[in-house]
Amino acid sequence: MRKKKFFGFCVAATVLLGTGVANAAETIGSWTSGSTTVVLTDDSVLTVSGTGAMANYENIPSVDAPWYHSRAAIKTLVINEGVARIGNCAFYGCGGLISITFDNSVTSIGAMAFYNCRGLTSVTIPNSVTSIGYSAFNGCSGLSGALTIGNSVTSIEDAAFRGCRGLTSVTIPNSVTSIGWMAFSGYDGLTSVFCLAATPPRLSYDNFTADAVDYVDTLYVPASALDAYNNSDWKSAFDIILAIESATSVKTVDADKLQAYPNPTTGVVYVDKANGAEIKVYNLSGTLLHRTRESRVDLSGEASGVYLLRVGGEALKVVKK
Repeated sequence: MRKKKFFGFCVAATVLLGTGVANAAETIGSWTSGSTTVVLTDDSVLTVSGTGAMANYENIPSVDAPWYHSRAAIKTLVINEGVARIGNCAFYGCGGLISITFDNSVTSIGAMAFYNCRGLTSVTIPNSVTSIGYSAFNGCSGLSGALTIGNSVTSIEDAAFRGCRGLTSVTIPNSVTSIGWMAFSGYDGLTSVFCLAATPPRLSYDNFTADAVDYVDTLYVPASALDAYNNSDWKSAFDIILAIESATSVKTVDADKLQAYPNPTTGVVYVDKANGAEIKVYNLSGTLLHRTRESRVDLSGEASGVYLLRVGGEALKVVKK
């Protein structure tokens, strides 16, 4: 593996600036990685090209990927057609990395491949990927909004998305059969999880835990699979498991003002600001008990416990004494 001398680049850049000539993408580093070539240009783009797999790297005592010491300069990563595997620790600690473009030739993402890439704001994992390695995106705290996982992924390894604090929604495709220990954990704002698999994937312990008080407690699954999820390990991770249909109705309420009172209640509860939207009442097993478009909901005939009132795309917890 040979890296172009930085001194030579500086001299060349000085000459170009002096003559008023500018190169759009001057090469500042070029390396061989497995059967691929990795090139860093002075526009902060790191490009991986070739056919086959990148090499695997170690992170003890320090990362031995040859471009690691140039990581502060990397803002954009482009994986070109033909690259089949992202190596272990390949982009470990590239904190300035903002965006990744994957080609559909990528089939697996190695362990710790993007560990602590805190600058990443979004990731779209292509449908070609079948496995996401241990801690692959662990500590990517800049990821926000919804995480998109390709529908060919079958396994999500331990701690793969641990500590991605900005995520608010996660959709797990129907291809997934196993989710490792703490693969999804350590969140502040995760409010909805959708699992599209008709058969509950094997779920290891300590998943969908949060550091914040308002942790996610509702899982949406195919209606035909409600019983299967309620009788699986998923029930220990979520207080409430509902059919996906209940989360996809049109949102017609003001989420900031929606409230139920009195709460706790001895029987009747009133829902304020529902604006005529349908109110659905569920128990903690995910069974639909009532539905109404009136603001008055009568729980007198129900046992004491916790109930979920879903109004449009929002939900309220109500305690029946």
